[in-house]
Amino acid sequence: MIGAAENVPTAEDADLYLVGLGLKPSHVTAETRTVLSRVNRILYASYVPGTAEFLRELCPDIVDTSEFYVHGSDRLRTYKTMAARALEAALEMPPVALALYGHPLLLSLPSAICLRAGPRLGVRVRTLPGISALDCLMADLGIDIVGTGVQMHEATDILLYRRTLQPELAAVVWQVGLLGTRLHSADTGNTPDRIRELGEYLSRCYAADHPATLVVSAITDEPSRLYHSAVGQLGEVGELLTPATTLYLPPIPAPERVDRDIAARLTNPDYLDAVTLPRGNP
Repeated sequence: MIGAAENVPTAEDADLYLVGLGLKPSHVTAETRTVLSRVNRILYASYVPGTAEFLRELCPDIVDTSEFYVHGSDRLRTYKTMAARALEAALEMPPVALALYGHPLLLSLPSAICLRAGPRLGVRVRTLPGISALDCLMADLGIDIVGTGVQMHEATDILLYRRTLQPELAAVVWQVGLLGTRLHSADTGNTPDRIRELGEYLSRCYAADHPATLVVSAITDEPSRLYHSAVGQLGEVGELLTPATTLYLPPIPAPERVDRDIAARLTNPDYLDAVTLPRGNP
């Protein structure tokens, strides 16, 4: 049974906006610019140069949440603080915005906390779409990763829960530069050892010479950086990793497995009419 429709808050009735800043200021959408110019305060999280200057032109009251980070501390505590400050501001001086690097919901715990806690506090939360690292990844690689199917995993999650990857699908592995740690640091610590362990684990699903591309999408006018390697050589490229590095694994060639019965039905106009637009319906 289909449940009742859920109404999403409109631009006029939100107390807290979760917005994405893309990977650089030029990625910010016109919708987000309009909202940011109307809020009373912007709390933001981005390490992209020029972000503060860009936001200050839209709203004079901005708060850099990077001050909540403490070197060597658990990032989870920082994310909870970000969300708490955003919700407090939304209660005291609505509307406000929490502006985050990339898309506001892609690997963003502060946004998830706000979405869960907001309704309990009487805070109306609205999420605006933004250009994500996934959008930039496809542009940098020059491919449609969805065309043949795609799977996405967080790097630490793969090892922690021993996720099983399907090599016949393209794979995107997020946060390989933060593999195995929740501690905030300016560098990636002993990531070479950790990425080697990830490579060894992936070798259970892929051949050692299977292509592996490390992608660092551009956050300035400088070009994006792509490093081509192989699953069996990931331990040798650990020094190239940054917190913004994403790993892409193309699918392996797979035999065509087409369901001939379904294919025949899909090429039958009468079947398509019956499925997509029942006769007699407007």
